[in-house]
Amino acid sequence: MDLPTWQKNAIDIRLNREQDENLGDLSIAKTDTVKNEPTIGFGQAMYTLLEANNQTWRTTFMHLRQGVELKGYFESAIVAIDQHIANDSSAHQDLLDSLVDKVLMTKNHHHNSACNIAQYLILYSESKSAFCDMLQQQLMSDNLRTKLAILRMIAYITEDWKNTADTQLANVQYTQAEVGTVKQFVSSCVLIASSSPISTQLSVLASDLVLVISRYILNFMARPPSEPSPVSGGKIQIIEIQQSGSQEYKDTAELLEKMTTLLQTMEKWLDVSEFLINLAWREIQLFLKVARNHLVSGDVNAQLLDKLSKFWDVISRALSSKYIRSKPKLMIKTLKSPNDLKPEEKPVWLLSTVCTTLIINGNRYRLFVPNNETDVESTQKLDTELLDHSAQLVQDYLDVFDVLPGFDKVGHNLRMALHCLRGDNIESDDLIPYQLEMLQLYPEDMNQYINYRFPNKLIEGIFQQLDKTSLEYNVCSKVLEGATPNSDYPTLIKHICTYIGHTDSQINQLAQDCIAMVLQREENCEESLFIFIECMRNVANGHVEIRQVANQQLSPANLLSGGGLPNNTNAAGGAVEKLNQMMLVVKEWAEKATKNSWERVIPMLTTKTYACRKDQTYTTVWKTISAAISADPDLVRIVTSCCVDIMEQQPRLTEEMINDPTDEGALAVQDLTFARLCPLLILLSLPETAFSSIVADVDVQEAGDYWMEASTEQQPLDTDKSLSMRLLQALLIRAEHIMEIQYIRPVALTVLAGLFGSQGRFLKLCTIKLQKLLDQWRDYHVVIKYWIYSFCVWAKGPWTRTLSNDDAFLLSQLKDTCLDTISHWHDIPGNDEFQKLKMGAAEATALADGILVSLR
Repeated sequence: MDLPTWQKNAIDIRLNREQDENLGDLSIAKTDTVKNEPTIGFGQAMYTLLEANNQTWRTTFMHLRQGVELKGYFESAIVAIDQHIANDSSAHQDLLDSLVDKVLMTKNHHHNSACNIAQYLILYSESKSAFCDMLQQQLMSDNLRTKLAILRMIAYITEDWKNTADTQLANVQYTQAEVGTVKQFVSSCVLIASSSPISTQLSVLASDLVLVISRYILNFMARPPSEPSPVSGGKIQIIEIQQSGSQEYKDTAELLEKMTTLLQTMEKWLDVSEFLINLAWREIQLFLKVARNHLVSGDVNAQLLDKLSKFWDVISRALSSKYIRSKPKLMIKTLKSPNDLKPEEKPVWLLSTVCTTLIINGNRYRLFVPNNETDVESTQKLDTELLDHSAQLVQDYLDVFDVLPGFDKVGHNLRMALHCLRGDNIESDDLIPYQLEMLQLYPEDMNQYINYRFPNKLIEGIFQQLDKTSLEYNVCSKVLEGATPNSDYPTLIKHICTYIGHTDSQINQLAQDCIAMVLQREENCEESLFIFIECMRNVANGHVEIRQVANQQLSPANLLSGGGLPNNTNAAGGAVEKLNQMMLVVKEWAEKATKNSWERVIPMLTTKTYACRKDQTYTTVWKTISAAISADPDLVRIVTSCCVDIMEQQPRLTEEMINDPTDEGALAVQDLTFARLCPLLILLSLPETAFSSIVADVDVQEAGDYWMEASTEQQPLDTDKSLSMRLLQALLIRAEHIMEIQYIRPVALTVLAGLFGSQGRFLKLCTIKLQKLLDQWRDYHVVIKYWIYSFCVWAKGPWTRTLSNDDAFLLSQLKDTCLDTISHWHDIPGNDEFQKLKMGAAEATALADGILVSLR
């Protein structure tokens, strides 16, 4: 019986392993028995290399570095490895896999030999280029175990370099070659160090390798004398200052000029890699120690202050990397004021001391600002002695320099440092300018010094700074994302609205984004939207009120003109554009709003629209959000219910209400007009198809008649019916009641024809109503005229393109029994209303005939 494949593979692996283990009989002491073999097998070669001691490896590397030809059995094993990986493309990966475990197990007796094999393959193998490429690929993979093993292999190589003094490195040619090979791994190490969790083995080892390798790179970056490198130039300056002695620079300003130039040179290193600045911390420490001795003996004058200020500015930009690694504690302890220091020398000495403190400390005071109150305890994890001493140095500096001109910026920065060192409760007047300045200097580290204790003032400062084009848009946007949720919404909305429509497109976009973030929060979203709409009304400044239209002619056409943004000749063009931009924010909010937000907003918006019914801004808002509402039947139902509630609360009109001859009566009628029009306009803002699910259960044959005159004959409203019947009832009251305001009736019939226009509902309703009214046309000719008008609205609507045979039958019935009847009435001379009815019926008949012809 054949064994399963996995069992065969397991047996093969075990046999191969046993063969390799049997090679243990061949030790280094017995090399004479195999010395003359023409080739050595891969397993035998690996065993030989792993069992070799460190002295054997050191001798071999010495030969390799000196270019001595490899001879003997051990060297033959190395050659065999080279030949094996050269002849087999997959051997590199197999070889790496065999080394990983041994490199990671530091207590294994094969650990050092495995690292030595890796060192040979990386530095001296004929296939080192291919092997290093494979290592680079593995460093970019997700295999943490392999990545850690490779980093340890590279770290093992650098240990040899550390045994050579820095001053002798340039004279050791082989080291330069090795550094040139290993430096290709710096970028991968930087990526690992920055992407791995802090304090993990990977992060720490990768960071250390970047510092170690880069330090040795600096020693070999010198170019030909005709083209000196920036780094080598900086090192020359350091050496000059170190060797100059006290006689070389008697002019303090000249020394500061040289210091500033050097710091600007160091700043260029950041362009190569953010980590390269770490390389110079020893040089910086030594340099400042020498420089301070010269500063102490200088005179305090305007030129000196100018140079010192420039010196500070360059330091704060170039040398405040959060990655600086040093041992600041020891040096700070030595920075004690000399007993023989003269009073006039104290300011300069203190400044140099503070600068030294902050540089060597990596400017870490920026890290002391907690992101929120819960992080305050994290500052206690830092060295208390270091913090206390640094705080005292800063305070001493401020005590002296508060009285000197030209140091406002320096003083402000150091005051913030002092606050942070002490953990003071920083007020907004100090914190906000500090945060804005740090954003300009160190935008990539914003999470370390930006907190949101004063969100409104921070956002206000962001817009002011962006207006001066001193901050990047992406940085501002990130700050707003953090500050907006904690802000005072009413104040924030009113303030940010002033920036919408700004001539600077970035400021305009940032303001829109900020308002959108506020509106998209479900908490108090209805209040936020109301405040924003009120801001839009304020921008319009009252020029969009429908009252101005009423002074000309109050007609359905004018009342229904809310399809666009307010457009009044008295409004400035800038205001109209600003309103357009603000409405875009409302549209963006509507597209992203959650259902919970809508359920809170719709009742509020309906109520506010009714309360501000003379303001066209709200009508425009409804038009803007209609697409988002109509996509959800539940939201359409909420809108419908709110509108029906309003219409049911409004009384049916009486003759006394509309025939008051006084001016107050005329104003009351106008107010009634807008009040009764408001819910109809809200319903008209949504597409007719959005109401299909709401009106699906309505039976139009149950609809009541509401054209009677006397209020005593009015039928009570049935509020227990379904929403569809309540809607039909409310619309019929405004469509056919004899006392209804003439401008409301056609609007109500337009809504009626639209909402109930499909599946024969409106045709049935129109037929029923006209059949009842024909015999009483003299009393209700106005109602008949408007029902004919509503049929014409329906006949021009989208429903006629999807009519069924049943619909065609209903249309024929309406035409034959009602429209044709009216068209064939005998003329009544002198009766204009009668003539209008016949003309309307003739137009309706022609529309009906056209539809019927298209259906055949």
